[in-house]
Amino acid sequence: MISNEDLINMCRKLAHKYNRPNDFDDLVSEGSIVCLELRAEDPEVHPAKLYREANRAMHDYINLGLQPVSIPKSWTARDVARGGSGESDNQSYSETGIDWLRNIMSSDHVSYDDFISSIPDHAEEYEKADYENYVVSVCEKVLSERELKLFKMRFWQDMTLDEVADVVGSTKQAIDQQIARSIEKVCNNL
Repeated sequence: MISNEDLINMCRKLAHKYNRPNDFDDLVSEGSIVCLELRAEDPEVHPAKLYREANRAMHDYINLGLQPVSIPKSWTARDVARGGSGESDNQSYSETGIDWLRNIMSSDHVSYDDFISSIPDHAEEYEKADYENYVVSVCEKVLSERELKLFKMRFWQDMTLDEVADVVGSTKQAIDQQIARSIEKVCNNL
């Protein structure tokens, strides 16, 4: 039986052949995990099978695992990853499915930094909500009860000037002037 140290050394040698310094540790981990799982199933597993499966796991990691989407690890997907047609006697993929695999595997690599920058920053959302709460507190502090009521109808309930005028029983122009004065009051106190 091969020792854990020998197993790790074998995976390190295999990982070097891929010449991917940034992915070296991940490749070693992928190969080691597969080997340990095989050994857990059968303690007397042949070292050649361990080598073969570790190599396959590393190959899948480089060719399938680093794609922008998850790729199924089937023989058809492996064939397409190697540049083959993806067509075989025992395939379960349609032509559309094989074309989809080709398109995914030929797409550009998405870097981690690009991916992270596409995720909204929760700190910004929190700061925006915090500022909105601050503006509301200033509105409640500075505006009269009537001004606050008009302000809430116009901006928080998203009512038009005509709707606000109908509810309050005033003209559209008068409401517009009152809201403009209210905005100026709030802005001067921010």
